[in-house]
Amino acid sequence: MACTPEQARKNGMKGGRKKGVSTLEAEKAREYIANRIGDYMPAIFEALVNKAVTGDVMATKELLDRAFGKSVQPSEIYGKGGKDLVPDSSTDKIAQDALLTFINEITRNPKKR
Repeated sequence: MACTPEQARKNGMKGGRKKGVSTLEAEKAREYIANRIGDYMPAIFEALVNKAVTGDVMATKELLDRAFGKSVQPSEIYGKGGKDLVPDSSTDKIAQDALLTFINEITRNPKKR
């Protein structure tokens, strides 16, 4: 027998899609790693700092990413021939004229479509 969402919440039932096996396994793995690594975290951090100080670029990047967040990659997108993607007023006029022509043709000759 089906129940309303309110009744389900009252009975402690959770809604939504059930987690798949791979999701549950990934959560277990993360929990296991977090529990195991916790005791060694100061030593791991110290080793990472020592590598960064000696010039290890990857260690430096990892520390900076963790401390300040990953840097944002700027990206600019252009249209064909380096033109703007947003049409200017001349493009708007061309599009309007084409649309009007199309509408006029359809209304004059509806069977041609």
